[in-house]
Amino acid sequence: LGFKKSIPVKPKLQIKQYNPVDSIQLSKLILAPILEKIDNNCQKIIFAADGNLNSVPLQILPIDEIGKRLLMDEYAVSYVGVGRDILRSDSDSTDIADKPIVIADPDFELTAPLQIEQQKQPLTKEFIDTFDSQNLSRTISTKLLGETVAKRLKDAQLYTGKQALETHLTNGKCPQIMLIATHGLFLADTKQVANPMMRSALALAGAKTWLSGGILPENAGKGMVFAQDIANLDLRANQLTVLSACNTARGDIKIGEGVFGLRRAFAVAGTKSLVMSLWEVPDRTSALLMERFFDNYQTGIDTVEALQNAQNYIRNITVKELRKSALGVEILKDILKLRELPAQMQIDCHEDDKPLAHPFYWGAWVCQN
Repeated sequence: LGFKKSIPVKPKLQIKQYNPVDSIQLSKLILAPILEKIDNNCQKIIFAADGNLNSVPLQILPIDEIGKRLLMDEYAVSYVGVGRDILRSDSDSTDIADKPIVIADPDFELTAPLQIEQQKQPLTKEFIDTFDSQNLSRTISTKLLGETVAKRLKDAQLYTGKQALETHLTNGKCPQIMLIATHGLFLADTKQVANPMMRSALALAGAKTWLSGGILPENAGKGMVFAQDIANLDLRANQLTVLSACNTARGDIKIGEGVFGLRRAFAVAGTKSLVMSLWEVPDRTSALLMERFFDNYQTGIDTVEALQNAQNYIRNITVKELRKSALGVEILKDILKLRELPAQMQIDCHEDDKPLAHPFYWGAWVCQN
């Protein structure tokens, strides 16, 4: 019929631009007075942030006038919940850690077989109603993150979908390394729930069912792990926990007491190092960052250094480098909003462009020791 063949459009790469003006001003208020007092031989800074500073990844603040050189470019930056945590002993446990576990992409709508009788909810309906279960939708790409990390860890046990159960955390075993990739829930101060450790939670398999008053299989628990549940665990043999979820670093901010929530709970339980995100991060980019992080970590590099190296890797990776790996191509497809990106397809950009340089992609991650 003489139809004209369509010519593929050369997609243009839109790189997120970063304006450092506000962060420069914040750095002058917070970091400048501290850096003036630091000895030239100092290589590591540990912050016991207070108040709303707990919500700021201080390591990504600039320490020059143009916003190019960041605090993490000069120092290994980590955090403690409160100042006294720095005195916590790491030698008080003789327990042998269990195999690494990875929990990702839970099936929030997991339900029990119909013949099982419904048991009474352990908490009041008013409490359940305060959490919004409608926001619990599966993010399938967190499965990619879980599978990526599980391949990096020897003998790791991977639990996804219907197997991403609360009981894997509360069964009394202490994994040496643990990754949890799911939704984090945080509820602001409310009269229904006075205890701040019961207002931060990780949503696991069956969470939406439980919040809506449904029935769960017996081995699923309640489908939620609250900060209070975690604080009651013995994680003294746990060397590293990684939380990849929105709101995992949030909680009630108490002046002089850090953040009451998941980050406080893991410290109380005994976790040596907690790596977490301060905001919801892109899943595929996080998977690439975690690949690099665990490769570094398993060579014996300190946790903070391993994390900052991985962040710098994402920060500086080029289009050319991204096109060399399957995961990198997936990231480019996300940015370009394409379903497919054939190897021969040209992109309107320079090969040495750095599409993930904006702190949005890598700056959320912090390490609490």
